[in-house]
Amino acid sequence: MLDLKTTQIEAARLAKTVLAAIDSMGDKAAEHVLRHSVLRWDPPALATAFWRCIAHARPEPGQAIVEIGTFHGATAALLGLIARDLCPGVKVWTVDVNGASSLALELWRILGVRHPLDQSGNVLARLGRAEAVLGDPSWPGGGLPVAVAFVDGDHGVDAVAREWALLAPRLTPRGVVLFDDVNYSRGPGAFLRGLDGFHDEGRLGWIANGKPTEEAA
Repeated sequence: MLDLKTTQIEAARLAKTVLAAIDSMGDKAAEHVLRHSVLRWDPPALATAFWRCIAHARPEPGQAIVEIGTFHGATAALLGLIARDLCPGVKVWTVDVNGASSLALELWRILGVRHPLDQSGNVLARLGRAEAVLGDPSWPGGGLPVAVAFVDGDHGVDAVAREWALLAPRLTPRGVVLFDDVNYSRGPGAFLRGLDGFHDEGRLGWIANGKPTEEAA
């Protein structure tokens, strides 16, 4: 197990890797990707939160890391790199009503988390609403137990409630759901603070199954 300081160092390293890849796309593209990503907020802090969630959940092949809200793919890329280090063979399934943008596909290609031709790699995207896509057993990611989920889609109360209702029964015994913008809009916080076990950490909030481990505490 990694102590918190080592976790922060490793997570910051991967955040820098993603930022360098975004920067390599050119000024205009980089500005567009970061303007619409939570990664612009505090890259090391976000990477550490992702790392701790995945370390706690201990995903195994046959389980899923899920992202709701793909857009330009920066957070999916970061999740993919962390998963590659901590749980090889586990894929990140990212879902968005608009699908993955061309900038997302290019970023994933640069980082090697998804190949544009054969869709190999550990980040796979799907267009559609989360409740339709993740409940679809014909999609490989649709029927998998969820070890970690990052929710950053529609922030309305009804949408967050639907997404939680979808994810909660599918969580693994150590599963974690991490929510963005908990206190930056009415939706997530208004609903989530009524749930048992919800932890509000300002920008992010989370609910976890199982007793926190040292590397995830």
